[in-house]
Amino acid sequence: MTTTQRSDAPTISDLEAAPEETIANPFAEAGLNLFGLKGEPKCAEEYAAILQDHAETNVINIADYQDGSREVLAGEDASSAPELLNDAEILGTEPEGFAEFIGREATLLVGEMWGARDRRNTQDSEWVSPTMSWSNWVIGGAGNGNAPAWGFSRHPAGKNKAGPCIVLGSSVGGARKAKAMDTMYAMGLDIDSGAKLDDVLVDIEEKGLLCLVYTSYNNGTSGLELKRDEVLRKLKITRDPTEAEIRQYLREFDKN
Repeated sequence: MTTTQRSDAPTISDLEAAPEETIANPFAEAGLNLFGLKGEPKCAEEYAAILQDHAETNVINIADYQDGSREVLAGEDASSAPELLNDAEILGTEPEGFAEFIGREATLLVGEMWGARDRRNTQDSEWVSPTMSWSNWVIGGAGNGNAPAWGFSRHPAGKNKAGPCIVLGSSVGGARKAKAMDTMYAMGLDIDSGAKLDDVLVDIEEKGLLCLVYTSYNNGTSGLELKRDEVLRKLKITRDPTEAEIRQYLREFDKN
C-alpha cells in the first residue's frame, strides 16, 4: 500500500482528525493525506473503517531497524534466534550486578592508529577521553560517510586493521602510554592460544562472567605472509629459514 501527498489536495489538518486508537492514526501523525480508490480525499476515520474489514491476522508487521541490523517478522519464533543488539548477539543470561554495571560511567581513550610514523596517528597528547555509561559505550552509534560505526555492539569491517581504536581506560594528559594510564575500567584479553571461539564462549557463560567478545581483523585466517629479508635479518642468517627458525622469528620478533 502506498500513500502520496498531492500538492492540490487538502492537508491532513483540513480533514477530520481520527481517534488515537484508529489504525489510520500513524498516517495522520506523519502528515499524509489519505485517498480513496478514485482519488478523492478521505478522512482518517473513514480510511480506518475500510482497513478494519481486514483482520489483524492478515497483516505482517516488520520491525523498523534504521541502523541496518536484522529485520524480524512479527510472530517469528524468538526462541530459535539469538537476541540481537546492532551487530552483536546477546548470549547467556544477565550476571549478578549487571544492571548496576551497565549504568556505571567509564572514561576511555579514543583515537586512531594507522601504523608506524603515519601522520594520521593520534599523537600522545591528543587522545580524547569521553565519559559515558557502559550502556552508551556498548550501543554506540551508526556510521556515515564521514565516520565509521562505533560502539562495542557494532562490528564494521575494514580493508585493514588500522584506523579508529579505543583504550579501555583514562590517562594523564591524553597520552597513550602505559606509564600515563591512571584508571583502567575494563580488562582486555587477547586470545591467540588456538582455543575455539565457541568453547571460550561456553566457558565464559558457565563462569557467569560479563564479557564483550569480538573477532579481530585476522580472525579465521589460515596463513601469514612474512617479508623474507626481514626474517633473515632478524635471525641473522643468509639462507632460507627452516620451519623451526620461522617459529622462532614469530615468537621473538613478529607482532602477529
